[in-house]
Amino acid sequence: MKTTPIQYLIKYRLQKAVEAFYSLEGRSIGDIAYSCGFSDATYFNRCFKKEFGCTPTEYIVAKLNNG
Repeated sequence: MKTTPIQYLIKYRLQKAVEAFYSLEGRSIGDIAYSCGFSDATYFNRCFKKEFGCTPTEYIVAKLNNG
């Protein structure tokens, strides 16, 4: 399956957000979303859930706090 430029960009931004989760340092998920190029936190959450199968909050709890 081929990836469109927009799909590639969204995946890239989501990966950057995941990297930023490891150093939250008092930043909110919304702040991280905006810093990674998403202008709408709701859209970020929707894209994140589609890509990773969970919300950003669930990801942080499951992946970062347990592993």
